[in-house]
Amino acid sequence: MAAGCAATPDVPSSQGQVLSSLRSAYTNTQAQHTVTASVTETVESGVDTEAEGKGTAVLDFARGLGQTKLTVNGQMSVVAFRDQDKIFEAKSQAALAGKAESLLQVAHRNPDMLPQIQAPGLDPFQLTTLLKAVQWNDDVLNTEPVVVADSSGQHTEYQVTVSTAKLAVHVPAPDRAWLTALSRQTGGSSITLDATVSHGQLMTLAAHFPVPRPKLTRRAAKITAALPKPAPVTVLVTDRFTHSAHLPSLSIPAG
Repeated sequence: MAAGCAATPDVPSSQGQVLSSLRSAYTNTQAQHTVTASVTETVESGVDTEAEGKGTAVLDFARGLGQTKLTVNGQMSVVAFRDQDKIFEAKSQAALAGKAESLLQVAHRNPDMLPQIQAPGLDPFQLTTLLKAVQWNDDVLNTEPVVVADSSGQHTEYQVTVSTAKLAVHVPAPDRAWLTALSRQTGGSSITLDATVSHGQLMTLAAHFPVPRPKLTRRAAKITAALPKPAPVTVLVTDRFTHSAHLPSLSIPAG
């Protein structure tokens, strides 16, 4: 370098800026210990909407507890409670008692039957677990900021494409199980998260998850072989976070 020339500082890449913003937002959100979110789940077959669930989620990061409550198509209710490596699922809060399932045992029997595979979004931590990928550069396949417009005006949305197999290596065993199973599904080797951030906090997370179709018997497969292939089924899961000082306290259902 010629004498008298000042060194030019490195300019962070667009990808580096996105990852830095999301790491900070994730850390700040997790530091609150507990956050709530409104949840929307849309089951899509091709371009058609098959069902829609709306409800709420509570995420207690400090204790590893979370709960999702949904009403599907305005009629059927479902409640899921995550207690670290266990998950409860029932039609009502009162019915959760005695419904605990070990995620590790389900994964050992048949990983494709894990709730995160069969019913994406019921696990209240499913989207935030994917966002953990921003902590390891190798887990992220692509990132980019996108300007989007909605009823609230224009804002920047961060898109992060996550390698589910690579992320599985870095997370605890219960999440490793469903991420590994997802990585083997058609359309599941990479998942793109859409995230928005405001004042250093996570505001929204959304992602499409593939849903495996039931496996056909050999005879049924022969019968349907000549028919047009059905459109793939996906579930769009969207969490809109609320950062409030007044938060509900979660109680673990009786196992």
